[in-house]
Amino acid sequence: MEQTERLLVGIENVLRITNELVEEIADLQVMKEEYVRLKEQLFLNQFTRVERKVFEFALEQCSVRETAKILHREEETIKKIRRKILRKLEVSSMKSAIELYEKVVHSCTLTFSFVNDGTGQERIRFS
Repeated sequence: MEQTERLLVGIENVLRITNELVEEIADLQVMKEEYVRLKEQLFLNQFTRVERKVFEFALEQCSVRETAKILHREEETIKKIRRKILRKLEVSSMKSAIELYEKVVHSCTLTFSFVNDGTGQERIRFS
């Protein structure tokens, strides 16, 4: 009987520890999601409101024409905004901009620095 009781106590301890680990994993998942959200927010905060909107449409694979239609802007205006985004990110294509976004937001480490862009305003440079 004593051996059975010890076995049951051992099983109860294993179940308790397992439950605690499951709760810890859930907490870590919430923290990870918040971390990703904050990195995304940091990345997007370097843009003006309009640039952010245009970039978000690019993330959704919208073309210049589709973005212009949705935002009720001229295609040339959207192209200019996209060029500003590319300059800020120091990349040559929207595809590279999206890849940088994905890398920054979904990487485990985040390295960035603040850079003066010559206009008196600081920008964020990700690496």
